[in-house]
Amino acid sequence: MLRLCPFCGWNLKFPIQDGISTCNHCHRVFDSCPYHRLLSAAWLVRKQNLYNIEAIKSSCEDLSDCELEILEKYIVDEDCSHDEFLKIINKKTCIDSSV
Repeated sequence: MLRLCPFCGWNLKFPIQDGISTCNHCHRVFDSCPYHRLLSAAWLVRKQNLYNIEAIKSSCEDLSDCELEILEKYIVDEDCSHDEFLKIINKKTCIDSSV
């Protein structure tokens, strides 16, 4: 489920489970694919200071184990910024980046 915009981290007016939406802040359009879910979850981890894998799992139930490992490694352990993280996940093979 996407609660935050994957591009700017703004709270979505209506969280989405499946489908397409737009951000009222940056006006970008996105869908609920794994790529956008991971970006949105990264914002959630940063904003809520979720520093252990169990807290991340409970807040982001729809992420795969591979996606959780990526979040833990790059957001929690290496404290990557949004731009740094974006470059990294564009290279990962377990993420569907068909956007």
